[in-house]
Amino acid sequence: MLDTILTVVLIVVVPGYVFLRDHLAKGKPPLALKVRYGLGLAMTLALMTLCALTWGLGGRSLATLGLDVPPSIRGWIGLAIAACLLGAFAFLALSGKVRPPSGESDAASALMPKTPSERRLAIVFFIGLGVSWEVLYRGYLLWALTPQIGLIGAVVVAALAYGLAHGFKGWRQLGASLVVALVFTIAYAVAGSLWWLMIIHAGLPLVALLAARPGADDAPPTTLSTEAPHPA
Repeated sequence: MLDTILTVVLIVVVPGYVFLRDHLAKGKPPLALKVRYGLGLAMTLALMTLCALTWGLGGRSLATLGLDVPPSIRGWIGLAIAACLLGAFAFLALSGKVRPPSGESDAASALMPKTPSERRLAIVFFIGLGVSWEVLYRGYLLWALTPQIGLIGAVVVAALAYGLAHGFKGWRQLGASLVVALVFTIAYAVAGSLWWLMIIHAGLPLVALLAARPGADDAPPTTLSTEAPHPA
């Protein structure tokens, strides 16, 4: 029963809530950034609590959720890919050759902190959502959907749900969210391990924070975007 509830919440309720919230917010001043961080973390904590309860009562192993210890060979390959990717972006950020997205109308830049206190909360926000959304929309949904509609169907539905859960702030943003969601979901289906995807998902916005350090405004106009705007 709890499995069904969580699956419906992830596929229907969360995307529906985010779309409704975005629609009602049109033409209104955005919420304070700390409030957005807090709401995003609260929603994530509630979903992860339900997932942990469901998983614990079912007596299932964490490896079944993609949290294999130690990782498989494919998982280690994924970790190497994540390390190389984040290392390359961090090098570019430290060298001043990239900077975070700019423009108040851009959904990703709207989540970038502007004060030290916001920056501290942003670190918790990006790590929390990067880890939990991989568990929920990759590990859990593929586990729940594959027996019902097959692996390909599960990948498509999970990717659509994840992309739509980022709301609608324009067709370009929606398209990017769906494409990235599909790539990440396929990557998990191939590797069977979530560790490297969680590192990439949480790490990219943290690298964007690094690129936004004081003095980075003089960097060339190359921009570094996070994976996709989070549903906050």
